[in-house]
Amino acid sequence: MYKTPTILFCFALFIMAVTSCENNKNTTNLNVSLTVTNGDTATVYLGKFERGERVYYDSAKLINDKAVLMASIVQPELYYIVFKGSGDYIPLFAEPGNISVDVDMNNLYEPLIVGSKTQDIYDSYMDSVAGYDNQARELGKQYSEAKGNNDTALMFLIEEEYALVDIKKTEHLIDYAMANNSSTVTAFIILNNSYKLDLKELDSILNNFDPSIYTSEYVIKLKDYVGTLKKSSIGQPFIDFTLDNPQGKPTSLSSLLNGNYILVDFWASWCGPCRVENPNLVAAFEKFHDKGFDIVGVSFDKNYDKWTEAIESDNLSWAHISDLIGWDSKAGKLYGIKSIPQNVLINPDGVIIDKNLRGDDLQNKLAELLK
Repeated sequence: MYKTPTILFCFALFIMAVTSCENNKNTTNLNVSLTVTNGDTATVYLGKFERGERVYYDSAKLINDKAVLMASIVQPELYYIVFKGSGDYIPLFAEPGNISVDVDMNNLYEPLIVGSKTQDIYDSYMDSVAGYDNQARELGKQYSEAKGNNDTALMFLIEEEYALVDIKKTEHLIDYAMANNSSTVTAFIILNNSYKLDLKELDSILNNFDPSIYTSEYVIKLKDYVGTLKKSSIGQPFIDFTLDNPQGKPTSLSSLLNGNYILVDFWASWCGPCRVENPNLVAAFEKFHDKGFDIVGVSFDKNYDKWTEAIESDNLSWAHISDLIGWDSKAGKLYGIKSIPQNVLINPDGVIIDKNLRGDDLQNKLAELLK
């Protein structure tokens, strides 16, 4: 399953917005003393993400390998120290006070950060999941080798083992969140991993948060996301939207509801797991279409040609719509889609009756409904 890129990997993908680099230094309460060795960058920035953009709050020149960056901060938040030119960066969980950061540019991912208790909490959590991450990396290497040898049997076994590791890591995440409910770090971690959790799990974690972190932007975003999931949960009426079909005609989901059971399939041509699942959708469509089943494909593509080529290549002979803006898809946001493939099954009355049916599960459900 493909997911929305995590903060550490998507950082360079966002549009840079430089604001407030000339802060009023008299109003700042965060001071970051930076020491850099083995670097050739002259300028550094302190910034974070706001509404999908990278926003800079301060900049400074390195003098004798040192610089001081300042900002005004209320709640602990994840900031980035960005090195001009190279695009290299260091994630920093900042909080009011004085923080020192020593970094060797030859070992960028192991900076010495002192003075942020929130950073210490985050580092502690990352240490607690390091074993799972190491197992996942090793399984990834084994999978690549098996794939190179075309050993499909071994690939299947590795996939199963990887899934078990991921389940254990997710269980650890939930246990951690419930036991550490007053930390902003917990809200950040849950937000970044929310695609792994179902509505019941997210709601339970959210309701368990201590009121002291209610104003954290991560808690606020989680509340918004859970609210979206509730609106598109099983038992709720479908949420309408309008996107263009391949011919460029604006097409609403409601216009495609024809009294049949409708599977709204969120996918993309670049999504490997989606393409693997497509033959299952084709089989279900061919078997049940004449009995009252249809599919509406909602693509997270950005490239029109690749989208339409995938439709033809995979023989997806049902309705397709997209706004061709990737993860910013209007439909995806309405249904809280953070990973693909995903789908929702809508009954003839326009009510969502199931979600994320794949493979045999989809055909079994349709056989039950369309006897």
